Amino acid sequence: MKWKKGVLMGAMRAHQRGMTLLEVVISMLVVALGLVMSISMIQTANRFGDTAEYTAFALQKSQLIIDTMRANVVAKDTYIISGINTPNSGDIEYNKLYNELDPIYNATDKGIVLSRLMGKLQCKSACTPAEVNAKEDVNAWVDEIINTLPGGRALIAKDKEHYEVILMWRHVSATGNTNDAPVQGTRVWFTL
Repeated sequence: MKWKKGVLMGAMRAHQRGMTLLEVVISMLVVALGLVMSISMIQTANRFGDTAEYTAFALQKSQLIIDTMRANVVAKDTYIISGINTPNSGDIEYNKLYNELDPIYNATDKGIVLSRLMGKLQCKSACTPAEVNAKEDVNAWVDEIINTLPGGRALIAKDKEHYEVILMWRHVSATGNTNDAPVQGTRVWFTL
């Protein structure tokens, strides 16, 4: 071995410069794990954001139809979708009610859905102009709900003197499979 300025040449070569292959693989694994966790967090945040957006939209549309009914109080009972029973109080099973609305909403053509819905809106006898307006209001209201909420369904019901507006939708689950997507919704009680 040769000496160069007081240091043995073999000792200089033994000093490591750079990283070993094992260190590179471990650091890549740590970075990949961090990326996977970040992507998972972003997806969860998006789902919660969608739920908040759908809920805000549903509450806004509920208030819109309530205000419309108050403006057309002469035809208030024409807004009610007949033949659907809702629980009088307490929690509502959105899945059960959502499936109960299948005879109306289970069609691929939106025109068929709206036609079925118009058949569930009753006039007292021959439809007055106010009742015709009520049917048109519900038609436009449900059309917007179907276009905006995924699997959107709407219902206006009455129990004695209390009315309720129920909007439901199927939120896409974490798996992305619409078959196991939970039904979510809003329910607003009011009087006229």
